[in-house]
Amino acid sequence: MEPVPDEARFAALKEGYEMAASAGADATTPGVRRSVRNRQPVAIVASRAFIPADLRTCSPRASDILFPRGRDVAVLLDVSTSAEKQDFIAVWYQRDVSPGELLTFQDLLVYSSDAWDAKYPPYFRLRLVDVSAERNTAVGALLGQIRSSSDTITSMIGAAGAAPIVSIGALAADQVLANDHNRSLVDFTFQLYGAHLLGEAGGMPLGVLQTGGMLITAPPCGETNDYWSHSYQYDHRLNRVLNDAGVVQSSPFILTTVLTADLAVPQIVRTRSNEIVRRLTDPQVVQSELGEAQQDAAKLVNALGALSEREAFRRRPSKEAFKILVERVGRLMPDLDAVEAGFLLDAFYQTTGSSQVDADGYAAWLTRCSAAAAFNEESARFVVDKAVKGTDGAPCWI
Repeated sequence: MEPVPDEARFAALKEGYEMAASAGADATTPGVRRSVRNRQPVAIVASRAFIPADLRTCSPRASDILFPRGRDVAVLLDVSTSAEKQDFIAVWYQRDVSPGELLTFQDLLVYSSDAWDAKYPPYFRLRLVDVSAERNTAVGALLGQIRSSSDTITSMIGAAGAAPIVSIGALAADQVLANDHNRSLVDFTFQLYGAHLLGEAGGMPLGVLQTGGMLITAPPCGETNDYWSHSYQYDHRLNRVLNDAGVVQSSPFILTTVLTADLAVPQIVRTRSNEIVRRLTDPQVVQSELGEAQQDAAKLVNALGALSEREAFRRRPSKEAFKILVERVGRLMPDLDAVEAGFLLDAFYQTTGSSQVDADGYAAWLTRCSAAAAFNEESARFVVDKAVKGTDGAPCWI
């Protein structure tokens, strides 16, 4: 999706290959799609989902007679932005969805990663599934728990201590796919790549990981492949897809948003917390692991201390606050693991745009570049381009 100039209400729908042209957009311009850079945080937000009014005639079910009010629908998400793990959960469940209406959720945080490694193109699979067949089953009871706690699940994904409630969503998602009577209304799998790989693709277009909206949709009932020969846009007021003549389309869709923002408890903290919880609650744990749990707890205290300093800077960002952050985290660095130290160095990189090997390097960067570089308090970043030079005459962006 790409904003249409002077008409914020509408967004033109473009294929992935069309978006590659804007992959080098100015990262400092508000409202413009930007390529996600290596080591930036990434968050995925499920914005809206829609079931078309002609669902009953296009895909009739016996349950329409038993449950005339509407269908039961689940939103399933498969996502991975690293080689370490893949998340698969049911992020929303709603009973009696009347065809022709939006599902009753908006802007749910469903995934976050502290620092995206561009070596691993993110994998997405989004599904809108008719789960009416589960209404009177044990899986239906699981989905009922999802429905009653979806806000909690989606707001706590990645948060320390969230594992039990998130596991409910994962179990429900697996069970939904095991039932042959459940029907996918939208099912689309894709990967997105860093903009730096466009030049390595031999002229073939690649879908580029960018900020902004992603709309996963399907043709209306009875349409052929010719449907895609026309232009379409999304109406943010009506929350519907329109064709080039402004006619509302009967197309099911899931609308998601990609943000370069760290919106959840960092992985370094939640991983350590979950490991401590596992060791202290697992009845099979051996005595020797209690010592390791104590060591992990001590390391967690250091990690939380460093995180607290970073959060203090994020709440009131300024040049002076960043200087204090670098000084205090620099003192904690010797007691942090390499992964935790790397996370904080990534945060420093995102703030300055300069890659340094340690906190001392960023302290030196501040000494020579702080006065020359402007600071944007809204984005909590220094505004550094190739024209900005430090007191030694060297560029500040390196």
